[in-house]
Amino acid sequence: MTPESDALLPLVPSSVATPEGEPRFGTYQGDLAEVDLPSLQGRWAVSRLYPLADVRFEYRHMELMRPWKVTTVDGSVDLRFQPVYVHAENREEALVRSKFEQPMGLFEGTVTVGGKALQLSNVPGVTKSQSTRGPHRSTL
Repeated sequence: MTPESDALLPLVPSSVATPEGEPRFGTYQGDLAEVDLPSLQGRWAVSRLYPLADVRFEYRHMELMRPWKVTTVDGSVDLRFQPVYVHAENREEALVRSKFEQPMGLFEGTVTVGGKALQLSNVPGVTKSQSTRGPHRSTL
């Protein structure tokens, strides 16, 4: 992963159940530093938000269709992601250039919520990689 890119954990569909048999589970990672708040990282299970430790994304930047590994530093998330399709969008506007890639695929592995491990197998989801830069400057 490059410094100017980031990635999201999946929004997992409601077909996944919690250990209590209740559906609704998803994860999100984002950065709210510009509003002077800590990094927004959490897991939703049922209707409660659980804190999420720092996330590590292991993937090949130029080969997004290869398997990814998504883990947290505390081990509460240990997922493998196999992309099946990548939506890509590259834009070059007057003030900014953007490269957006959103692999869609299947997750497998374990997520621990409230001390209980959830086993995921072939769960559809998405990740993303995005980089933005200032205007392209040509030399005369």
